[in-house]
Amino acid sequence: MHLQQEIMKQLEAVLAVDIEQIEADDNLIAHGLDSLAIMQIVDVFEKKYKKPLQYVDFAMSPTLQDWQALIQTALQTDQIDQTDTASTVIATWTCPSETVPLSAMQYASWAGRQSEGIAAHLYLELKGQHIDVAQLQRAYQLLRQRHPMLNVAIANAQQHIPSIQQSTLQVEDWRDQSTAQSCVLLSKKRQRLSHQQLAVAAAQVFELQLSLLPEQQYVLHIDSDMTAIDPPSLRIVLEDLAMLYRQQQQIEDLDPMPTGDVASVDQAAGRVLYFDYLQQQQQPEFLQAVSQDQQWWREHLHEITAVPRLPYLVDGLRHDARQFDRLVHQFDPADRVKLQQLCTAQQLDVETVLLTLFAKTIAFWSGCQPFRLNLPRFKHFDGGVSGARVVGDFSQFDLLRVDFSQSASLAEAIQTLAQTRQILAQHDAYTGIDVLRDLSKHHQQQESAPIVFSSMLDIGELFSTSVQQSLGQPIWCISQGPKVDLDAQVAYYNQGLVVNWDIRRQAFLPKVAAAMFDHYIASIQKLLRDGVAMLEQAWSFRLDSTQMMARAQQSPALLQLWAEKMPNTATTQQFRVCQGALMDCPDWVIGRLYVKSIAALQQHGAASLEVTQTDSIDQSQLDLSTRTWVDTGYQAYFDDQSTLHIYFEPSSLWQKNGYWVDAQLLQSALENIAGVRAARVGQLSLAGQQHCVALFCCDATAQLSLAYLQEAYRQRFATSLWPTRSYVLEPDQVSVAELQQIDLTAWCSSHLALEQLAQQAVRMSPVQHAVFLLMAHVLGQPVNKPDLNFDFFDQGGDSLLAIHFVAALNQYFKNCQINIIDVFQLRTVQRFAAHIEEKLPQRAEHIAKIFCSMLEHAS
Repeated sequence: MHLQQEIMKQLEAVLAVDIEQIEADDNLIAHGLDSLAIMQIVDVFEKKYKKPLQYVDFAMSPTLQDWQALIQTALQTDQIDQTDTASTVIATWTCPSETVPLSAMQYASWAGRQSEGIAAHLYLELKGQHIDVAQLQRAYQLLRQRHPMLNVAIANAQQHIPSIQQSTLQVEDWRDQSTAQSCVLLSKKRQRLSHQQLAVAAAQVFELQLSLLPEQQYVLHIDSDMTAIDPPSLRIVLEDLAMLYRQQQQIEDLDPMPTGDVASVDQAAGRVLYFDYLQQQQQPEFLQAVSQDQQWWREHLHEITAVPRLPYLVDGLRHDARQFDRLVHQFDPADRVKLQQLCTAQQLDVETVLLTLFAKTIAFWSGCQPFRLNLPRFKHFDGGVSGARVVGDFSQFDLLRVDFSQSASLAEAIQTLAQTRQILAQHDAYTGIDVLRDLSKHHQQQESAPIVFSSMLDIGELFSTSVQQSLGQPIWCISQGPKVDLDAQVAYYNQGLVVNWDIRRQAFLPKVAAAMFDHYIASIQKLLRDGVAMLEQAWSFRLDSTQMMARAQQSPALLQLWAEKMPNTATTQQFRVCQGALMDCPDWVIGRLYVKSIAALQQHGAASLEVTQTDSIDQSQLDLSTRTWVDTGYQAYFDDQSTLHIYFEPSSLWQKNGYWVDAQLLQSALENIAGVRAARVGQLSLAGQQHCVALFCCDATAQLSLAYLQEAYRQRFATSLWPTRSYVLEPDQVSVAELQQIDLTAWCSSHLALEQLAQQAVRMSPVQHAVFLLMAHVLGQPVNKPDLNFDFFDQGGDSLLAIHFVAALNQYFKNCQINIIDVFQLRTVQRFAAHIEEKLPQRAEHIAKIFCSMLEHAS
């Protein structure tokens, strides 16, 4: 077969497109080529011709004719046998010692670890009495032989199994400690292991530790990195560990993998391996399904809704952002039976019912609809009996659109979500990771799905009786992952139903997560109590009378401020913050501010809604009988102390990547910069672009340069929160009080910001210009507005595009030693250029000049 035809056959299999549509000089990226596909194709030809091929070369020259030339160059004078069979060459990963690319979901977890410093891992504790340490050690070693993925090494977006070595069970002996002392030691160990990062690059993806306690008790500590072992796979691992520990059957009947050379692992017992699953994902028939679903999703991309507008602390202003907590509630077996019987009688699915109640809870705290939720799913390899016990990461997720605006009752809401899920199931070959990547490109910003609902109901009991009898009772379980703020999990446990929420500790404002969890549990309890009656009701959120009374009693200072903003309406004010048709918002939830004032209605002619006797407040105490609730047009919220906060200026509240950004929080952080007396922050539309504007009143001796401020921004915020228009006012220009009265729009129209002055005064160096051109090209952005602060991720970059960008930089600036992790750390043109100039002090400028000259000539 001719080499070009062979390449085309590979592309047809990987891209699932009509090969006749591709010309020899076409840019293959335009046909859907991505970095994972390049890795797979390079792997195929390396194996076929036994020649090393560079991924970077293929990524930088993504055309048929260039790839043909690259392969021919590698072969040099060797004779190429082009009389191969007509069958398509497909990568076969039957030997675990080979290096293979990560799956899309694995890659997202690995890249998230690089960018956030948070591992996708699940930590579990089992507690029991009387354990045979030597027997457990032997079972642990046999377990690692049985499941090769417990030994996988993951680095640089690749994975391989170097060897299956002797693994030592880590044991801490606290039997001589008092009960109180052992509890303290266990608590510290739990905190450490709940948030640890396993060394996946060194093949540490699964860890087993044992703590021996007084009175023959013990705790078994199990940590697994979900990049290699998803939750259902961990369940398999625990079942096998329990079986091996009990020795209920002969070891040889378990077909354990031999130690030593793992090249023979696949032949021993003819087992199906996780790498075979990955290979199956590259078969033409599967890729054809991916292509079809990709087309469907791209046609519906505009319908994908935003993340819920929950009372978050915006990402970038969170302290201790890597810490997670858990909330848990156990429903007893009688509750489980009652719920199942109700769902069966009403022809409802238990999982969808629990999902709907969760979505309803999120809707009340979101303040608006529609929004999206993240629904994980696990597709294990369908390889027969042996395939059912393969361990790996089979996880994917769907983006579920939640919109209850047309649902009059809970039953209708359940039916709406059930229908939506059916549609998603018909297009699930194109994964949620791929959809988010397309969405990021579409919106030119990083998109995420931070609110997760995970169901394990379909697998039955979460922990079998044999696991609990052999290894211990579960006493702690927590998971975490990059870009996840809340993961709500439901599962069957000990004949009952367990609800577990894993929560990023600093993601939400005070008491919000606990309030949402309590409401969710209460809604399940109400369904168990009221049954069909609840399904038929319209369901809304209501504050209790204590909250309503507290909200009605605002401070004199607030009333005085209100009087200044809205004259003649201050004497009889009662306030409500509402969403929808006068449904009160929970604490911290931003909604529309309504007031109860005839004078306000007459003065401003505002839109109004009549309040009924059942709307909320105790009428006898608050005397609301003849008054009207008036929409002020302002946004506001009540905090957890029932204090009202009003946004009188639109510029003081805006959204970034789905999160509310409160100017006051940003302003407080800026005022902590040394040399700053006071700051004023707002979001404005200037020349058709959104800008975060910051005015600084500095100390008499301070010198606030742009470089100084940007370094302060870097230390305090995510890049997405940086002010893009910074102004420094001298102490004699304006007082602190006067600063807050400045009209931001008028000021910006008559003054140049430090960023604008820098852009005028400083011309890009050749290296900076070359980096900007490469970054803009990879991101598909125009190159007519060079910007030193051009940010890879703010301009729509993602982890896969980062691979292309790294390849481009290393292609032209050889030995600059930039890797994928650097993209997450450097981000901007200016910082990339500085890194390159530091690594190549004698050659960087010369290379950049030639590169820019070539581009100009080509233009």
